[in-house]
Amino acid sequence: MAHPKDSLVQHLSDDGTSTGSVNMAVDGSVTPVDFWFQIAAPHRSVCLNRLIFLIRDNNALAAEKFGGLSELTNGLTLGFFDTSGNLLSDCFGGVPQKSNADLGGIFYDTEPSHYGSGDDFLHGRFSFDKWLNGGACFADDTILKATISDDLSGLVAFRIALFGTYLT
Repeated sequence: MAHPKDSLVQHLSDDGTSTGSVNMAVDGSVTPVDFWFQIAAPHRSVCLNRLIFLIRDNNALAAEKFGGLSELTNGLTLGFFDTSGNLLSDCFGGVPQKSNADLGGIFYDTEPSHYGSGDDFLHGRFSFDKWLNGGACFADDTILKATISDDLSGLVAFRIALFGTYLT
């Protein structure tokens, strides 16, 4: 049984650490922008159980949009890579996520939330436990990376949080 001191709750960030920027609402249309997670010392291995995304926007959400933006041209990608940059596993099966409907096809419980005034948001979860029968367990030679290749700077916020357990 895991001890709470071994728990991991961390967002993908622009430097792969818990201190980097976690807001993925950036312009990656000219130069793609990566957000990632890599195990940091003293830990050497981790088992990820869940990923939760949140898109917050002050524009109306619709299935054919990404947040409240128009459908993306290139789409969001997410995968596991080795430290040399080689793709080990594509979390989206080779299909970049270009719209809220696309996200709903991969992330369970994808749901918009409206409060009548203020920003709307879309959230959903991806359970590594269900996909990989026990979680995505890997060592410090593996990186989980999302790449933004479109202009998402019109969103209020876009974040991906990871939940898991450090093994060593």
